[in-house]
Amino acid sequence: MRIITGKHKGRKLEQLQIAEGKEKQKLTTRPTMDRVKESIFNILVYKVQGAKVLDLFAGSGSLGIEALSRGASEATFVDLSKEACDVLKRNLTKLGENQKVLNTDYKTALEAFAASGNKFDIIFLDPPYGSNFGEDAFKKIIQLELLEKDGTVVFESGKKLETAEGFNFREQKYSNKFVYIITGK
Repeated sequence: MRIITGKHKGRKLEQLQIAEGKEKQKLTTRPTMDRVKESIFNILVYKVQGAKVLDLFAGSGSLGIEALSRGASEATFVDLSKEACDVLKRNLTKLGENQKVLNTDYKTALEAFAASGNKFDIIFLDPPYGSNFGEDAFKKIIQLELLEKDGTVVFESGKKLETAEGFNFREQKYSNKFVYIITGK
């Protein structure tokens, strides 16, 4: 896994080691493929510079780190897995990036952001496939008004989503993955 472009172009990122047996699913991240990541950032090209980014379900942090490499002003990373947060912190340290990494569940993080008045320009949602965490997180983001006025949510999912009223959905399909770029109307 590498950074595609920007100030950290070509730098490799550490990934979680694959565990054996029953723990395998728990510890394995599904990093976004380079071609998918490149497509996402081609769409976001004019939104990234100076953006405040949230990488929810961050894993090793490749999306948030790519945004930082391309000029985002700050990124906050959230993941429930301590192992993922440790890898993410090492990646950030290796790149000289001093950003927030929160080892907590998405609901707690979103509620804390709302309580402190935090809003984001870009929010990446790449929840575990087969869960409803992404749909729930998206609803909470809207309900808690965590997205800036012209903000964008990038939602990766293993299934087709229903569009939400009041939002523009741009859908791209890559093999067994759907990527939604969601903006307000």
